[in-house]
Amino acid sequence: RIQKRVVGGDETHVYFEKYFKNVIEGASSSVSYEWAVRAGADPKEADVFSKLKGRDMYDYIGALLVRSDVLRLQPQIKDDTNRYIKRFIYRKRHIKVSHDAIHVHRGEDIGLDTEAKGYIDKYLEGHEYNNKATQTSTLDYIPLLHYMSHYHNVECSKHIREIFIATDDPTEVEREITELGPKRGHAIDFNNCHKIHFTVSKVEKIFGESDCAHQYAKTIGSISDFIVARTADTFVGEFNSDWGKLIRLFRLVLNEEGGILSNMGKLGPAHRLVLSQRESAGADPSPVVLKDTKVAWGPGWQLGVI
Repeated sequence: RIQKRVVGGDETHVYFEKYFKNVIEGASSSVSYEWAVRAGADPKEADVFSKLKGRDMYDYIGALLVRSDVLRLQPQIKDDTNRYIKRFIYRKRHIKVSHDAIHVHRGEDIGLDTEAKGYIDKYLEGHEYNNKATQTSTLDYIPLLHYMSHYHNVECSKHIREIFIATDDPTEVEREITELGPKRGHAIDFNNCHKIHFTVSKVEKIFGESDCAHQYAKTIGSISDFIVARTADTFVGEFNSDWGKLIRLFRLVLNEEGGILSNMGKLGPAHRLVLSQRESAGADPSPVVLKDTKVAWGPGWQLGVI
């Protein structure tokens, strides 16, 4: 009997913690080993999984399920997203060959999220966005310029860099893009160092809230944005939103050095993932590697990922 459960980014981890973590951690290594094999692990990988605990276990099984294509779209949804991507995202640009992606998460829901608002307020403190007279910020979101700070540490290039921006605030983001630097043809000259062509998500502009057909089309657009973001060479975003948490899950890959793990030391999973991107994990490697990802704000921000 096959059971299906619909979950979002946050619910995925909660569901794992509630229903699977204790069962697997309390089982013998042979049970964990067999469980990993059923998820697509080879003998070496299953052996590594049988020794993991907590968040490392969740990340490892997540990377296995993504690699095994267990988490996949239904055929009709896949066809519709492919059509949407070709029409609204890829078009005639080179983004389908090589691209980076930025997730600029704003929207009304952020104001209702105490944790997210705390991170935003922390960032805005001390920046020029503060009104000195009232000691309050003139912004209630983190600007695109901050997300772009990652590229201050990237070697300059004369070639055009393609960046896709998934956002629920496209009009404001497009305005912010014009302030990043002068336009040279189809590209923005950013910091006199990078020539960047931006493609901004059109979901919020194209689709309204009028009926079920529009809701379906908007969902297809959002899934399409997700697909383009998860396959990016570099992803800049946050892990506070459900969308960001799913991006994190789908960008995890198994560490080829995982077979040598015997004692992962004192570092937590998040720290090890950061070190794995800097190629400085040393004797405390992460069992999984997060494909080049920069945390702009929220969980992981304090680790200095961006």
